[in-house]
Amino acid sequence: MAWTALSPVTVVGPGGRTQFVIDRPGVRVQVHQVLRGRVRISCTGCPLDLRSEQGWIQRNALVTDEGVSLDGLVQGTSGADPFPSQDATLERFRTETWPDPVSTMLAWRKRWARGEDLPEGASPGDLCFLVDQGLSMDGAGAISESRGGLLALKRRDQGWYLAEVVAPELEKTSPWTCDVRSEDR
Repeated sequence: MAWTALSPVTVVGPGGRTQFVIDRPGVRVQVHQVLRGRVRISCTGCPLDLRSEQGWIQRNALVTDEGVSLDGLVQGTSGADPFPSQDATLERFRTETWPDPVSTMLAWRKRWARGEDLPEGASPGDLCFLVDQGLSMDGAGAISESRGGLLALKRRDQGWYLAEVVAPELEKTSPWTCDVRSEDR
């Protein structure tokens, strides 16, 4: 799994023709092939009409859930678990900051995927669905909204933190999970 580290990201096809543009940072993609300087992807976090589309993007446009770009450059966390202590309280995590909104979102996604600190009534798949849609940026923060759900990140000093989360209302039979192998059937 990987996510767009920036936006816009132009996805190109044969002859360098633009297939589509991913206009939000933090959108989840499936990596199919990695070559020098470019990656063939399908956009699993894009709207349904684009999910089966494949194309090529620059390698430095992606980051993994470990906060490392495909070029091996540290983008967010150093690859270490941003939530090392299971004894720490949720309030501590709400005050923790990361250098950018995508790192912040992916750190929380990792925690929620493990079933930790879920809002009441939410499943890991509900929150991964919300995260994987990517972020809309404004001057003071970043948000992801879908199906009644909300993920709000705010800027404080030199970092970003989770300000609010409301789980989306997904059908109980939704196939969306935090595991890419289950989702891309």
